[in-house]
Amino acid sequence: ASVAQFLLHPALFTNLLKLLAGRSRPVHLGPDGAGFVPFYTFKPGIGDFSFPSGHVAVAMLLAPCVLLLWRSRERWSATGVALLTVAWAGAVACGRVMSGAHFPTDVALSLGVGVALAPVSLRMGDALARRLSIPIT
Repeated sequence: ASVAQFLLHPALFTNLLKLLAGRSRPVHLGPDGAGFVPFYTFKPGIGDFSFPSGHVAVAMLLAPCVLLLWRSRERWSATGVALLTVAWAGAVACGRVMSGAHFPTDVALSLGVGVALAPVSLRMGDALARRLSIPIT
């Protein structure tokens, strides 16, 4: 499930959206904000773009594990992994915004997509496990 999450979120979704959005990083803007592009304005291109955050997407790799543990009735473990994921992704998100690498909307979208893709990734992991005859808990 974590491999599926990686392929869907940081590898595919984030990189494709970066190429489509073409949003400059805050540190690359002029002193008066020249070059600012809202996240909902698409300006396709190739380069070092801000929207969405790939670092936060990677930090969300454990999100499907929370669902897997919860489904297995490992409530304490699921809660612990959820807290770890929130702390890790939150720290990465704060660090990326504070360093000027991302706008808050960049990291917020990556957090939201990581949560939204967790059930999809879990289903993909289940399908792969069935195909490989690995018991599913």
